[in-house]
Amino acid sequence: CRYLTGISTPEGALPALHPSLRGYPAAPWMPIVDDPPSELLTTGPVVGLLHRNEVWHAWLFRATDYCWTAVESLAKTHPYEVLAAVAFLDGAPDRTRAQAAAQRLGELVR
Repeated sequence: CRYLTGISTPEGALPALHPSLRGYPAAPWMPIVDDPPSELLTTGPVVGLLHRNEVWHAWLFRATDYCWTAVESLAKTHPYEVLAAVAFLDGAPDRTRAQAAAQRLGELVR
């Protein structure tokens, strides 16, 4: 979690691609930028996994808040983002909130 803290965005979440990957092959639709935005695609699965394994670390609090905001504000999505959201919701400790978010996500996808 110390590593995650070190590579996180100012929001406390993970970027899709870290600037240190510059120079390595990358998909053209995912540019490597100096100040990358937070992404549910990378943060959701990591946060979900840490919660499922009952890991607690200061990094996890802000990252969890980011995931809640990202999942609950989805208005339009794509399959990869849905998978990341579900990975987060499967491990989220607030089961009532997770079930409500999953219900809304299911309706959005359908």
